[in-house]
Amino acid sequence: MTELKRLRCMARMTQVTAAGLIGVHQSQVSRWEAGSSIPDIASIVAISKAYGCSTDEVESAITEILENKKRRLEAELERRMRDKLKAEGRSA
Repeated sequence: MTELKRLRCMARMTQVTAAGLIGVHQSQVSRWEAGSSIPDIASIVAISKAYGCSTDEVESAITEILENKKRRLEAELERRMRDKLKAEGRSA
């Protein structure tokens, strides 16, 4: 569970309820929690108000999502580079 989802759950909200309070569609909340999209500044403020937490907590949750995404991308890049070297007959 991402920190952003944990904040929403701590506020005892569904994605639909949160989306209504924030002023976005439920799918947008889902994308934020999955890390496929990042909320803008206005949405960060709305999220903090809806969830009853500070903007710093929301920003920290977003940072966690971005760091996880960075690690996954780095691992994928490393795997592809190894595969390419292997295909070329060179070792990593």
